[in-house]
Amino acid sequence: CAKRLFCRYPRRGRCTVRERYALPRLEYCGAFDESDEGTGTNPVKQVTFPNQIENVGLGMKSWRIFVALCLLALASCAHTPMDSSVKTDNFWFIFLETGKKTPSDKELVTAMQRGHIKNFERLFAEQKLFAAGPLRDPTGLKRGIVIVKAPSRDELASYFQPDEYVRDGYMTLNATRCVVHKGLATEGIDTTGIEEVRIIQIMRPANAGDTRANHAFLQSLLDKSTVSAWYTIESGPVAEILFAKTTDTKMLRETFAQYPAAPHDGGVEIWGQWLRKGVVK
Repeated sequence: CAKRLFCRYPRRGRCTVRERYALPRLEYCGAFDESDEGTGTNPVKQVTFPNQIENVGLGMKSWRIFVALCLLALASCAHTPMDSSVKTDNFWFIFLETGKKTPSDKELVTAMQRGHIKNFERLFAEQKLFAAGPLRDPTGLKRGIVIVKAPSRDELASYFQPDEYVRDGYMTLNATRCVVHKGLATEGIDTTGIEEVRIIQIMRPANAGDTRANHAFLQSLLDKSTVSAWYTIESGPVAEILFAKTTDTKMLRETFAQYPAAPHDGGVEIWGQWLRKGVVK
């Protein structure tokens, strides 16, 4: 199988889409025909990742795009170690979000996908992009994360001008400056696969209360290795983003129920996130 790099069942001969894309800890979402790599028409039986992917008209190929992002992130990290203690206003946290529906012309969409990946390859090569990976938003709005370094919003926007997906509105950038308290790991990455972790988003309440107490609490979680990375978002509805090397959502909810700023105005969102093994320590 030409896709055996991603396959849990390497073998000679033809394999099904279910086998071909059975990455570690992810289950086939049931939304696509096993006999075809296209969009498929079967009703969703079980949505794990990608979530409601047919809504953006990308089908199974969108899965392959985000897998590629994870693979590319490793290539960047291999030669771009980042001091995890760095605090800078040049880092941006980006949510890739669903835009308008893609065209029905499959050849055009395939060409756009190639350009999409090439643009990420270029950004990694230029050491402007530090991490990327898909997530599971229950609403289907947010598709993945990207962390880049750029001196200005205009410069950041220019990074995606060659990317038709973003430039033409099929996927949108929700980008905000961030402070890196401790970044996702850029060394000691396992090249053999990706893993499911958790992304924690703390919403920005109308009354944030004592920010020092909030940050002291989050620092204590870093010190205890309850979470592995922490970004403070400069503006917008999300105030803090953290990553935890666990799939125990219940435990995390109990932990963040103790956050000093009483959960309101959205509280805390905890979603599935997929990154290269070792990116979240």
